[in-house]
Amino acid sequence: MKNTKSIVFTTTFVLSIITASAYASSSQNEQTLSPFDGTHFAGGAIFNTGNVHSRDFDLISHIVYSKDKWVHTFDTNYQYAHSKQEGTSANQFYTKEKSDFYFNSANYAYGSMDYENNRFDGYDYIVNVNTGYGRHFQMPQNMSFDIFFGPGVRLDKQQLNDKSRTIATAQIGSDYSWNINDITILSENVVSNYSKETIDTRSVTAITNQLNDHLKYSINFELDHSSKPIDNTKSLNTATSLNLIYAI
Repeated sequence: MKNTKSIVFTTTFVLSIITASAYASSSQNEQTLSPFDGTHFAGGAIFNTGNVHSRDFDLISHIVYSKDKWVHTFDTNYQYAHSKQEGTSANQFYTKEKSDFYFNSANYAYGSMDYENNRFDGYDYIVNVNTGYGRHFQMPQNMSFDIFFGPGVRLDKQQLNDKSRTIATAQIGSDYSWNINDITILSENVVSNYSKETIDTRSVTAITNQLNDHLKYSINFELDHSSKPIDNTKSLNTATSLNLIYAI
């Protein structure tokens, strides 16, 4: 069953690449600036042999669609790690959709939903649904900074006892980007969801370097923290990856 999930997630990722690439190429023929500007797909893998036999990989997609005052983003991330000595040590699928409606260049309203299926966090799934207000701050020309916040709801199901919960939450997050030079970008995304049960924080830091018009590579550092982990799981989990990126 778990292998089937992996196949489904990987297939979904590949199909999204094919569909979005074809759609974006068509759009670029019709207009100078594609509404998919900013869309990219990435993947990374590590295979070890010798004393340690392991295979680790991740697949990432970031699809952007802009139309009039709307900006829609759709993100997916799948991570897998397996070694002969320890077995499977990571098997995680995460996806998020966020829609922003801009009142002007600085202020916007947003709605978002994310889903996480992590075999090792004690939950069958975690879903967060949020809405709120976002603000784009004036920064130097080579930087951008946004902050957003609002109410929401969390739905989850625990693995040990099959207990399902629906919890009111408050969300706060930020997006930061710094074009260090013509080919290097530092980015940081942090989102925290607060509830009476737990405080969950997800942070993704990336350094991205341009290779040519379509190819880039990035070093990503991801941090997930839960103030009240369950079933003797750890409160802090991190993942570092090197990825090759294709930007359409």
